[in-house]
Formats: sequence, C-alpha cells, structure tokens
Amino acid sequence: MSILGATSGTRIRLVRPNAGYCSDVKLVSELLTEGGVYTVDRMNISNYHAGVVLVEVPGEWFNPIHFDEAETERDNPCKP
Repeated sequence: MSILGATSGTRIRLVRPNAGYCSDVKLVSELLTEGGVYTVDRMNISNYHAGVVLVEVPGEWFNPIHFDEAETERDNPCKP
C-alpha cells in the first residue's frame, strides 16, 4: 500500500530497498534495515518528487517507493 497519504506518526515498513534511483538505494542501504518499521515525521509531495523524513533518521529524505504502511497490530498497535 502506498504511503503517499501518510501523516506524521504513521508506521511504515521498508519493503523495497532496491527501488528508485541509485542514490535512493545507497541511502537506504546505509541507514535502514529491510523489513524494519519506521515512523513518518513528515512527507513532501510535489508534481515531480515525493520524499519522507523518518523520526528514526531525522534530517534525511527517503523515496516513498521503498515503503508500505505497517499493517500488523504488532507494528501499528493503534490502528483500528
């Protein structure tokens, strides 16, 4: 499920670490873990670009293509 509608506090999972541009893949490989669950700090979506900043990695912008919403109760205990 796309995270493009995610708001601050949404829990997301890294599911496609090799997607996107080479620079996206390099950043993800250096800072995140495949299957890891992270928290959205903020999103920026424009006509030609989208990016997400994670609470766990402040100041770094990631390509949303790498993530899906975390959907299990274990990953997102507040989701109804």
